[in-house]
Amino acid sequence: MDYNLFTAHRIIRDLSSTYPGIAPYLDSIADALNGAPPAERYVRSLWGRRRCFYHEGPLTEREKRQAKNAVVQMLEADVFKITLLELHRTFQRYGLPVKIVLLLHDGIWFTCPEKRVTVTRVEEAIQKIMEDSVRLSVPLKVEMDCPQ
Repeated sequence: MDYNLFTAHRIIRDLSSTYPGIAPYLDSIADALNGAPPAERYVRSLWGRRRCFYHEGPLTEREKRQAKNAVVQMLEADVFKITLLELHRTFQRYGLPVKIVLLLHDGIWFTCPEKRVTVTRVEEAIQKIMEDSVRLSVPLKVEMDCPQ
């Protein structure tokens, strides 16, 4: 078995074990779409973003997977955008000498002066903002990899 496929299966198994309601919830989304009239076939994010599946006939297996993925991906994108805006506001509000230099998938790269006190203060601010900017029913945890 391919390493990435093995890793993906393990992550999904662990996620389903930790949060057993996820799979039934995502299945219910696909089932609801399949039963809806074509003009009402869309999934919506918590903040109102929509992904449409307008066509006649039953959904294909691919479309069911796309609908489930869309719900997760839209949530991730919305959380990411809200968090970025809050990070920017906080850096400006407190005069923190930090800049966002790269966004790549779900990673954010920052730069700031190498004064240890400043770096520590910025790391703490980033961690707090990223974990607290959006309230969900599950906790958001941040992993930081800061070169020393």
